[in-house]
Amino acid sequence: MPYLGRRTIDDLLGDSSKNSPLTDQLTASQPASDEQAQDQQAPETVSANNSFRDHEAICVRMRHVARIGLDLVEALRHMHSRGFFHNDVKPANILLTRSGRALLLDFNLATKGHSVESCGGTLPYMAPERLALVGLPQEADTPQNANGIAAELFSLAAVLYQALLGKLPYGIPPRDSSDADQAAWLIRRQLDGLVPTDRNSLHPAEQAVLEWLLPCLDCRVDRRLSDAAEFTARGDWLLAQLEQSTPFDTLRTRLASLPWRNAEPLRSAWQSEARASGVAA
Repeated sequence: MPYLGRRTIDDLLGDSSKNSPLTDQLTASQPASDEQAQDQQAPETVSANNSFRDHEAICVRMRHVARIGLDLVEALRHMHSRGFFHNDVKPANILLTRSGRALLLDFNLATKGHSVESCGGTLPYMAPERLALVGLPQEADTPQNANGIAAELFSLAAVLYQALLGKLPYGIPPRDSSDADQAAWLIRRQLDGLVPTDRNSLHPAEQAVLEWLLPCLDCRVDRRLSDAAEFTARGDWLLAQLEQSTPFDTLRTRLASLPWRNAEPLRSAWQSEARASGVAA
């Protein structure tokens, strides 16, 4: 197989010492267009222009996050349609090609069906129902659906959350403890809630991406988004908004009422709208 990749997401997070959003590294790693280069070289003398460039730059970074998420959920849906689960979605297993496309790697822990005979993965990215398996004896009763779409979407959302905000949603457990103790620590943190984030400090595009991810990060599996097609539809809708050259105030208004806050799934409505406009759903 030809070497298509450039670097993994873990490489980029390492470059930023895992203390800043991956989106900064992604933007820096992509070749700048002529227009972007002119913007970067333009004298910063007018505050309104600076604000516009900041707005555009944030939208570009959020498009990177959305595209990576959509690439990866497409890979997971391909696996799921054939009855397989990856079980170890994490930054080190995501390769970025020279064009910026995200590829899913390392299928050593993949399983066929919902088998829970063994539990593997990377603890900070694991859903609580999988963390509950860590340290259990093989003969113990195991949680239902510990291997499933909801658990895969949890791991994917954790990676994207880290790319967006530069931190893991539930923190990093003490490294000097056993795997079972680290898993228990994470489960307690998951029950306590997400690592605090001041949403008011986020740009509307960042807030919208965050709200795309949050339904996949609920520690209660029965309330977590477990429909990969719906996650894709929401991401498609979000990317469509971000790809338009939309003024800040218009984008803020448009994103203030996200369509998936309604009870009806966005998937069918978005696909109908996409077909009508000639966009691939």
